[in-house]
Amino acid sequence: MRAWLACLLLGSGMTVRGWTAPSLRVVHTLCESAVDPRGVDSTAPRLSWSLVGTGRAEGQNAWQVQAASTREQLSEGRPDLWDSGKVSGSESLHIPYQGAALTSSQTVYWQVRVWNERNEATAWSDPAEWTMGLLSTADWKADWIRSPSPGPNPLFRRSLRARSGLVRAWAHVCGLGHYELRINGRKVGEDVLSPG
Repeated sequence: MRAWLACLLLGSGMTVRGWTAPSLRVVHTLCESAVDPRGVDSTAPRLSWSLVGTGRAEGQNAWQVQAASTREQLSEGRPDLWDSGKVSGSESLHIPYQGAALTSSQTVYWQVRVWNERNEATAWSDPAEWTMGLLSTADWKADWIRSPSPGPNPLFRRSLRARSGLVRAWAHVCGLGHYELRINGRKVGEDVLSPG
C-alpha cells in the first residue's frame, strides 16, 4: 500500500520526503537528423526532438522553437532569427525552420520547449546548433588545385597567417575519394575517411 501511494504521489508531481519527481523535458535535439551538424545545405533545415518524463501517458500538446545568431542572444531570450511562438500539436519530428533567410557558413543556435496536456511548459532544451554549408555556386571562391604529378593520395600544403581576433574559420573541402585535413600538424575533424 505504501509503495502504491508513493507511485501515485510521484506521478502527480508531488514530493515525497523532500524529493520532487522530474517533469517532462526535451532531450536529443537534432537538425536534419544529426547532432549539431555542419555543412547543412537546406535553406529550411528540419528540426526534431525527443521527450522524457515520469508522468503516465504524458506527452506534448504544443511546442516552441527559438533560433538566434549567437549563443548569448539565445540564452538571453533574444532570438533574432526565429521565434515560432506557441504552436499547438504533438509533432516533434522534421519541423522545418521558418525563420529569417540563412546564409552560407552561418551558424544557428536553437532551443525548444513543449507544453504537456495540462498546459504546463517544460524548461528550454539545452542549446543546440547547426552550421550552413555553401548554398550557391557563387559562394565557392577557391581555385581548384591538383597534384603536379599523378599518383594516389597527393599531399597539399599551404601556409597562411591568421588575422588577429579570429574566432572561427571554416575549411570547405571537396575531395574525390578521401582527405584528411590537418592544421599545425593536428588532424581536424573526427572522420577517418571523408567522402567528397
